[in-house]
Amino acid sequence: QHSTLKREQGIAILTDSGADFPEGTVHYLNIHTVPLQLSINGNTYIDKVSISSEEFFEQLKNPDAKPKTSQPSLGDFKRQYDYLMSHYESIIAIHIPKKSSGTLNTSQKAADTVAHLGKISIIDCKNVSASQGLIVMQAARAAQAGMPHDDIVNMINTSIQNTQVVMTLADLEYAVQGGRLSL
Repeated sequence: QHSTLKREQGIAILTDSGADFPEGTVHYLNIHTVPLQLSINGNTYIDKVSISSEEFFEQLKNPDAKPKTSQPSLGDFKRQYDYLMSHYESIIAIHIPKKSSGTLNTSQKAADTVAHLGKISIIDCKNVSASQGLIVMQAARAAQAGMPHDDIVNMINTSIQNTQVVMTLADLEYAVQGGRLSL
């Protein structure tokens, strides 16, 4: 099936919706994304597809909001890998931390089903949100510039090691409610 399609020369960059980017970045850098699922008070949304970040944070203003996230399904990843392997020579997938989610493991299982078609590297970004987005953007720019697969992987790993995130939170309530922090 894949052999009849013409592959683009190049590397596909894949991530999950835990990465945040400036508007339009995903399109002009050709970043492929598999969305997480969000659940708030019994309503389920596809992150950044059926609910925007702004809408999500607006719902969090409700003191009864109980946000939770779910990793993408194996099928979601499998469809993305099937598509990407039919169009690219190789794939580099950069995901939210393994410690926080099963997303990386699910991505790896899906990648294993098409690994015979080309080179795939799955990377634990050890970062989320803007810091994950910056690392993914750096990889996408390198892929567009024609940098070899292994060089991009080495660059990503160096960036991860050199990334430090400093933040302050006005309130820990959402992290506790979402199960990411216990007090």
